Amino acid sequence: MLFLGTTVLGFRRRCAMKYSRCSLTSKLAILLIGSAFSLAGHAQQLPCPLFGGYTNTDTATNSIYCDVEDGTLDNTATGTLTNWGTLAIRQGALSNEGTTDNQGGISLTYSDIGNSGQFLNSGWITADEGSFIFNSGSFDNFGTLQSQRAVINGGDMYNGGQIFVYHKLENDANFMNAPFGLILITHSVQSFGGSRIENQGHLENLGSIVLAFDPEGYTYIENRGIIDNGSLFPQVASLSIDGPVNNFGTIKNSAMLNVANGASLNNLGGSYTQTGGVTVMDGQLFSTTLVDIQGGKLMGTGAINGDIKMGGTMAPGDSAGAFTISGAYTQTPNGIFELEINSSSFDQLTVGGMVSLDGTLDILLEQGFDPAVGTVYKFLLLSPGALNGTFSAVENRVFNQGTEYWEIDYNVAGGWVALEARLVPEPSTVLLLGTGIVGLAGTLRRRLLR
Repeated sequence: MLFLGTTVLGFRRRCAMKYSRCSLTSKLAILLIGSAFSLAGHAQQLPCPLFGGYTNTDTATNSIYCDVEDGTLDNTATGTLTNWGTLAIRQGALSNEGTTDNQGGISLTYSDIGNSGQFLNSGWITADEGSFIFNSGSFDNFGTLQSQRAVINGGDMYNGGQIFVYHKLENDANFMNAPFGLILITHSVQSFGGSRIENQGHLENLGSIVLAFDPEGYTYIENRGIIDNGSLFPQVASLSIDGPVNNFGTIKNSAMLNVANGASLNNLGGSYTQTGGVTVMDGQLFSTTLVDIQGGKLMGTGAINGDIKMGGTMAPGDSAGAFTISGAYTQTPNGIFELEINSSSFDQLTVGGMVSLDGTLDILLEQGFDPAVGTVYKFLLLSPGALNGTFSAVENRVFNQGTEYWEIDYNVAGGWVALEARLVPEPSTVLLLGTGIVGLAGTLRRRLLR
């Protein structure tokens, strides 16, 4: 890929990092059409090797292995630097105020990249434990960036490639991880005090962010800004958490957010809101504020230590399984409690605080399994007396070819809500009982387990 023309770069800057489809479309266009542009002016090969520094004010290229030692390769505001070869920078720096297009490789050994201009990487960059990457301009990565120390963003940063962080990724401004972009936060022996994301700005994830498991507990995310997971592309975005996340700001989920067993999401005055997608909570969510599930699904085998408002779907377990909420559980009129029952187990939710019910109970029976008459499933456990309301609708209430139905027992004094399998009365009995059982005929269907 050759250097991108100034017309395309100008369009990108006008759209860049506004967290809109304009931003995303323009940046993907750069990746697709960049090869149609050529270098303007008279490009000159860098006079390699470089010792003691070099300043570029015009147009320079590198297509060979070039040593840069004990000085700064300075690309000024009027300079254009394109690299197809390898820049091996040792105890020095690459300072960019103009435009740098890296399509080859950049190796940093106790050296830094400082960018206040426009930096495009479609090749590879490796930075050792003594090297930093600072951005206060526009930095677009479509290649691979590996950092043993720190990537610090105070400008606009966009990732459509792969970023591997072994110590720290700090975002103080705008960072977009695009569809098919990957950010992996993992620990290594060179990590200084752990591997982490520190976000004080706006981090929008449309691709994949993985907080890898570390047995020593050194990987984590600290958020004091906004983390937006999947707002534009919920079908492809994912945030996988296998360590602690300390949230003092805002986390919004509309895609896939997975908290693994042993991991934790800690709302320490921050907020967690889900408008769609899925939160898989096999770990712990500690929250001093209300967990607001406005849409999508909450599932898993973990626990929420706090209060939750359910306007989406509550689905205990990863299949049939148990989930715990130590605070209050409030299900809104739009909320759904998805209850899965199979031949060996069933979903169960245990709530330590007040339970307020509304919305729908959706009963999912395993294909081919019909519980015997008299079978009881206590699927919602709570403190005695801590129950308000009932489900306003029940899906799949009749089963076994219309011969059985579910009776719901709201036992306030005992502290549970249960299903009991009963026989559908004979027609003569139905007439005596009135229309209550007749209404069950409208639900003579079974939805198979997904």
